[in-house]
Amino acid sequence: MKMHLDCLQLVNRRDTLHEKMQKRRSLLELSFKYQQFERDAYEIKTWINERFKTVRDESAYRDPTNLQGKLQKHQAFTSEIESNKARIDAVLATGQQMINEDHFQSDE
Repeated sequence: MKMHLDCLQLVNRRDTLHEKMQKRRSLLELSFKYQQFERDAYEIKTWINERFKTVRDESAYRDPTNLQGKLQKHQAFTSEIESNKARIDAVLATGQQMINEDHFQSDE
C-alpha cells in the first residue's frame, strides 16, 4: 500500500511539473512573439524616420532646375513607400492581434 501511495504522489508531482512547464512555455512563446513584434516595429520606425529626413530636405524642392530628375526621385520615393506598405500593414495587424488576444504586453 505504501508503494502505491508513493507511486501516486510521484505521478501527481510529475503532472504538476508538466502543467508548470506548459505555462512557462506558453509565456515564453508570447514573449518571443512580442520581441519579434518589437524588432519589426523598430525596423519600420527607423525606415519611416529615414524617409522623413528625405521629405524634409528643402534643398530638394526649392531649386527649380532639373525637374525631370526630381520627378524621377519622387516616383522612386512613392514606389518605395508602396513596396513597404505590406510590411507596415503586417506590423499593425500583429500589434492589433496581440491587443485583441489580451497579450500580457498589450499595454506596450
